[in-house]
Amino acid sequence: MRPATRGAAILAGTAIALSLTTPAFAAPATGTVLYADSATAIDGSYVVVFKSGEADRARADRLAKRYGGSVDRVFGNAVEGYTAKLTAVQAARLAGDPSVASVEADQVVRIADTQTSAPWGLDRIDQRALPLNSTYNYTASSGVTVYVVDTGIRITHQQFGGRASYGYDAVEGDNVAQDGNGTGPSSPAWRPAAPTVSPRTRASSVFGCSTTTGPGRRPGSSPASTG
Repeated sequence: MRPATRGAAILAGTAIALSLTTPAFAAPATGTVLYADSATAIDGSYVVVFKSGEADRARADRLAKRYGGSVDRVFGNAVEGYTAKLTAVQAARLAGDPSVASVEADQVVRIADTQTSAPWGLDRIDQRALPLNSTYNYTASSGVTVYVVDTGIRITHQQFGGRASYGYDAVEGDNVAQDGNGTGPSSPAWRPAAPTVSPRTRASSVFGCSTTTGPGRRPGSSPASTG
């Protein structure tokens, strides 16, 4: 065999051996980006949530340096994570990071005037006639009275806006229903975002002050409590 031919054969054999023993370069790991195909997704904006540990700017910046993009806002407490500006490819690679619980496409959210598939409680509020139609219309209302059956309320609390009054006190047999822990104005019936707008509130006290207030709530902790 000629020297040139022998050298070519050796090189070819070496290449074959390397191809059999050397692993191919692995593609970057990717994960699923939640709601990426949503019609209301905001292009290039994502919400990143960590699996564990606290979120801070330094931690978010390290991931941005590794996968690209930029950190917008870091948040914690209820959810540990941050918002980021990313391309679709960067978001998919970030979603594959073992420290990341999820990457979700940011969405445009609009308030609907009518809620479909409304639960029975909401559906019954805006419709007296049966059968119910499984919808709730978020429109302003008036002439609504909310009856509270509890240990009473403090009707002078500012969040009631002067709309609260006493009904009947079954504990002491009078008409001053303020005998215990009470119902706070944070209850859904009179919050600004409540189904009914500015309802009147009528309190009836039917429980004594020894009523159990539930885990984590001490007697008198309600804003409207009479203590």
